[in-house]
Amino acid sequence: PMKILLVDDEPLVRASTAAMLAAMRHDVVECTSGADALQLIDSGYVPDLLVTDQVMPQMMGDRLADLVRQRRPDVRALIISGFRGSAAASEGAAYLPKPFRAAELAAAINAIELRGD
Repeated sequence: PMKILLVDDEPLVRASTAAMLAAMRHDVVECTSGADALQLIDSGYVPDLLVTDQVMPQMMGDRLADLVRQRRPDVRALIISGFRGSAAASEGAAYLPKPFRAAELAAAINAIELRGD
């Protein structure tokens, strides 16, 4: 199991994604914004993987992924988005389009683990 930091401003999407990740036996910590996620990391929390929505108020997911990697270069990132072509600007981040099923989320995480950035 991985320690996963999940960031999404939409409560229902965040809850369903967290439930999928928990069912995969991952340890999930949820945040509602990029600022909250950075504050958590700055306070000492080190996830194995950042799973973040791309389109959020104040801070886009690719920017969050870049800022997390500046602080913790070993943290990998998966950007999820319902808007095609809006993500993948973050170097090294994986991308998963919304909506997705649990099997698609698991496959994306497995690919990141295998890639081993």
